[in-house]
Amino acid sequence: MEKREKMMMLLWTILLLVSWMVEVTLTLPFTSKSIPQAIAAERPFYEGKTINMLVPSLPGGGYDLYARLLTRHMGKHIPGKPKFVVENMDGAGGLVAGNHLYNRVKPDGLTFMIFNHMNIIKQLVGDPHVLLDVRKMRWIGTASDSPNMCVVRNDARYQRIEDMINAKEPLILASTPGDTREYYPKFLNEVLHTNLKIITGYKSGGAIYVAVENREAEGCCGVGWDSLQVDRPHWFKEKFATIFLQLNPIEKVPELKNVPWITDYIKTPADRELIDAAMGTQAIVRSFVAPPGVPDDRLEILRKAFTETMKDPEFLADAARTKSAVKPRTGPEVEAFIKKWFNTSKESVDKIRRIYFPAGF
Repeated sequence: MEKREKMMMLLWTILLLVSWMVEVTLTLPFTSKSIPQAIAAERPFYEGKTINMLVPSLPGGGYDLYARLLTRHMGKHIPGKPKFVVENMDGAGGLVAGNHLYNRVKPDGLTFMIFNHMNIIKQLVGDPHVLLDVRKMRWIGTASDSPNMCVVRNDARYQRIEDMINAKEPLILASTPGDTREYYPKFLNEVLHTNLKIITGYKSGGAIYVAVENREAEGCCGVGWDSLQVDRPHWFKEKFATIFLQLNPIEKVPELKNVPWITDYIKTPADRELIDAAMGTQAIVRSFVAPPGVPDDRLEILRKAFTETMKDPEFLADAARTKSAVKPRTGPEVEAFIKKWFNTSKESVDKIRRIYFPAGF
């Protein structure tokens, strides 16, 4: 009798289990692939996938350095641990890569890029070659700013910014065409009334350094403090040159507290608005962005992984080894800056266009 009761209990248990399995199956889409699909849905989206990182310049420059630094460490912070590949897409000051990302890349979260910050300014002032809208792009975060400096050789005719304002003779600066080393001195001439003569015949930052050292030029302006510390630290240790002005209007460099700061020379709210829009992108130079339309959940995965990477001891050690500054900002912080700049008055936007692009685009 006892044996029979045990058999009945086992039978009822089996029947209840079968009934439950049938009920669960009926709630799923009725296809032969229902169960494999349900299992696959539990897997992280990025598992087994490869993320493509676009770099808007040739290998070896600052954008390339930061992109490769990030890709060496970010994958382990993304659920599914995807691989990364880096693709260099040089051209038009980063616009070739930027336009490609915006208009041709599938918005699936599998491609993003490090963005040339000057293209934010070019969109703001209406450059027709900018075929993107930075306000619609999906900003992941910034690895570092790049506070720009103006540097003068210690035997140059002027040593202080005050001496260059309304000066009779110009200070000769070496520059590459179409970047901050040309644009920012133009801005100083217009707003502070300095007398800076900009020679734009140099093809690289290295060529500019050589020109200053060979006394072809007396200095350079619009050069990143991080670049100077890596490329020419002996200029300051050996007192070959000095910094005569800090150009980042967002904040002053702490270790350069005694060096003049451009905001100290701004007299009116209109000029303050002008300088913020014209030069504020220094705060987000090493920014990473995905195309419009990337799903919110995938964007949040990338943002979280980016933030975690910025604190990763192995990443920070790698950054120190490559002498790469790390001063991160989040995607929403980048978006807040962009929103502010695109609220700049028409008068200031027109003035930026006239200063930076007097001959048009």
